[in-house]
Amino acid sequence: MTREQFMGKLIDLLSEIPEQERQDAILFFESYFEEAGPGEEQAVIAKLGTPEKVAAQIRANLEESNEEYAEYSETGYEDVREPKLEQLPEVRYSKNNSKVILAIIALIFLAPLIKGIFSGVIGVIVTIVLLPFLVVFALGAASIGLLVGGIACIVAGIPLCFASLPLGILTIGVGCLIGALGLASLVLMVSLAGKWLPKIFAFITNRVSSFAHRKERAAR
Repeated sequence: MTREQFMGKLIDLLSEIPEQERQDAILFFESYFEEAGPGEEQAVIAKLGTPEKVAAQIRANLEESNEEYAEYSETGYEDVREPKLEQLPEVRYSKNNSKVILAIIALIFLAPLIKGIFSGVIGVIVTIVLLPFLVVFALGAASIGLLVGGIACIVAGIPLCFASLPLGILTIGVGCLIGALGLASLVLMVSLAGKWLPKIFAFITNRVSSFAHRKERAAR
């Protein structure tokens, strides 16, 4: 006999007792099987006996007990003032099991949120680490663009001097100004790349190394 067959038969046999007492009894034995585990179902059935025996004991205990003092326990329904000699196998309920289940359910529903927060934190850290390099790259690109633009204006202004001297001089002046800005940006980029980037890289490396050493000492 399987667990499903045992419980199905027991439910049918308890159909005549009050609904609340019937539900309590079903919940009790379902919990008993759950606590024992799938591999122990046959052992549990052997300990309990036949569904007819269990149902008869429950009905007998329920009939003999005063309703005011009736309470469902390991022996079924009984008068708590008169302990019974014959008892069903003990079932221990663990509140920790319900807490673990609730924690697992919470983790399942919160997993996308936790993943999003973790990804956001990692993204911020990576951005902070790469920010100096991005600034240097942006300055380099801007410097090259300004230099190219300044040279283009100077080259374009030379022929204009023959057609319109003021316009040609203005174009060459604008080109020189743009080229000067490009040179200034280039000098700033070289200064950052040669002076500050090694310091920033050394700072990040030292922090990571210090964190790793703390973890290693804590593990020991």
